[in-house]
Amino acid sequence: MLDAFAAQRIAGSRIECAPKLGNEAFWTLHRRIDVALDPFPMNGGTTTCETLWMGVPVVTLKGGSFAGRAGCSILTAAGFPEWIAGSEEDFLRIASELVRDRSYRARLRAEMRDQLRASALLDGAVFTHGLEELYREAWREWCAQKR
Repeated sequence: MLDAFAAQRIAGSRIECAPKLGNEAFWTLHRRIDVALDPFPMNGGTTTCETLWMGVPVVTLKGGSFAGRAGCSILTAAGFPEWIAGSEEDFLRIASELVRDRSYRARLRAEMRDQLRASALLDGAVFTHGLEELYREAWREWCAQKR
């Protein structure tokens, strides 16, 4: 992975992989992160949401399974589909562009929570309404099978 970043002129000294951290250390770490890389083939979930909440962009690679598409769902609902890569080359390109654009990242740190609050990701009422509709449909299908 470090070789791939070096090919994009990103020094290995700028990349850090952290072990499992306690809550306080986890939140503090975000002050030093420029861009978070969603793991693959199994994406993050809660960690991805928390990282976005801290104002850090997350780049994800669209996988072929449910676990490999969690990042896609989160980023789409959050309003950042441009951070979803369809290939490893796209993943590197997107991450590299984000790393190079310091002013954009600074704006994200300042504005991302407001954007998240207004996004589908945090719209509990819309989510709940959709879930209720799915429950109703499942109930109708179950009742139809009992006839």
